[in-house]
Parts: sequence; structure tokens; C-alpha cells
Amino acid sequence: MEHDQLFKDLLVTFLPEFTDLFYPEVAACLNWSTLTFLTNEMFTDIPEGQRRTADLVARVNSWEGSPELLLLHLEVESGRRVGFGLRMFQYYTQLRWRHGLPVLPIALFLAPGGDGIEVANYEERLFDEVIVSFRYRTVSLADLPGEPFRARPNPLGPALAALMRVPKETRPRHRAECLAQISRQPLDDARKWLLGNIVESYLTLSDTEFQVYQKLVTTSEFAEVRAMISVWEQQAHEQGKLEGKLEGKLEGKLDTARKVAEHRFGPSAEVRERLEAATSESELDALIDRILRMETAEEFLRPSSQ
Repeated sequence: MEHDQLFKDLLVTFLPEFTDLFYPEVAACLNWSTLTFLTNEMFTDIPEGQRRTADLVARVNSWEGSPELLLLHLEVESGRRVGFGLRMFQYYTQLRWRHGLPVLPIALFLAPGGDGIEVANYEERLFDEVIVSFRYRTVSLADLPGEPFRARPNPLGPALAALMRVPKETRPRHRAECLAQISRQPLDDARKWLLGNIVESYLTLSDTEFQVYQKLVTTSEFAEVRAMISVWEQQAHEQGKLEGKLEGKLEGKLDTARKVAEHRFGPSAEVRERLEAATSESELDALIDRILRMETAEEFLRPSSQ
């Protein structure tokens, strides 16, 4: 899944938690029971050569009764592009004009390049005079310390902590701790999976790190992580079977097999090659069943007779 859609799904589900995590003073002013999302906020007159859609726009009333319109723009590139402040200003002016409501613009950056939680400023000058001064909020996840956010009671904290800064030697434990915190949240399996998917998609480990991580999650300290991952693996298996029945194609089921294998064994070119060599749905089903029974990639790859 692309960054845009992955984070859009996350924030549609957890927008109150996101706001409370980074801007608690704003969250306290808003009546989240009035939250609605505005769809199809398409801008055709921003001169970038193509139509653009604001990533997430939500309308919510304040406790004082006056409506607020929140604009959340997700920046998913490796760095902040030239002209980003201008684009945020263009979004702001068009949303303000269309809806006649105050707008709170927030930019979320996944890559480093800032000081964490900041207020940015876009200015336009004419003859050395400031004609426009526009402020918007920014969150740079990779510039924030991961451990404090991982420990927050907010369910989004341990998920986004996976994108934050931690000492290199603690990365395997950080991943296990993030998943452990998610497993303890009073949420349904679907929401836990959404949070866990962020951790597993962005806190990727080297082969050596993954071996350390695997040993950690087999200990009693992380028993709830192993249990939660097992539920996800079984659900992915069942979903793959359903997709195979509905589509009559191998690709959906093969994608499921890859995901289940990476959950169990970490990244492995040999395992991927073995899965991609399957020529039928029944063969893939048998391989997924074998993945769920084996503890290591070596066991999975070993011929059944051994």
C-alpha cells in the first residue's frame, strides 16, 4: 500500500488520537462527536500541471459551538520539496473560501528534516514589505524521540514511534515494545492490525536485527505480541483463501503468502522464490499452512521428507 493511502486510512480512524498526541491543547477544544470527513476536496486551479486532492479534510465543532475545519496534509516524500509552504497556503485559501470556516493546516512529514513539532511560516514580500505571512503546523516523525511516544497511553503513540528516532542497537526491542503496547490497547483486532501494520511497514529490520527480534517475541515478556501476530497471520491466510475463491487468481493469494512469511521469518529471498514458484492455489494454500507450522525460514525451506 502506498504511503498516502496507508496514512489516510490510519488518520481517518485515529484523527482524535493524532491531534491529542501532538496538539493536546487543540484536541481539548474540539467536540469529536461532531467529526465528519469532507471527501473529494479536489483543486484544479493550483498551477502544478495536474489536479490535486487535499489528503484529509475534516470538519468538527469546538466545545464553544463554533465549527472548525481541519486541513491535514501528509507529506510522504524523502524531504520537503521546494514550494511546499506555497502549496499549503494555496490549500488554505481555497478551503477557507469554499467553506467560510477557520482552517487549521497541519503537515505530517515521515522523513527527517526538521525539529519535530514546529510551526512553519510562509511569507510573500513585495518591495521588502511582508504582504502575506501564513503559519502552519508541522510534525516530523523521524526527528522525534521514539521511546517517550511509545510509552504514551494514546494508542497512536506506539504505532508512530516506529518511525521515530531510537538508538540503532535498540531497534529490535523497540519494534517488539511498540507491538506490545498496541496489543494492550482496548481496541478491536482491525484497529490493532492497522496500527501494527504501520510498525511492520516502517520499522524494517536487517536479517541480524530480525533474528534478535524473533528471539524476543518468543519470550514470556512478549507473549501478547506473538499471540497478536498469530491472529493476524491466520486472518491473512483466511483472507487469501477468500480472495482466491472470488478472483480465481494466484496473485492475491501469493501476496498474502509473502506477508505471512515475512511476519514469521523476516525478509528472505529464498522463501519468496519458493512461494513464487507455486503454480496453483492449492499449492500456495499448502505452503501457507507450512509457514504457519514452521518456526524458521530454514525449516520451511527444508524438504518435507527431512
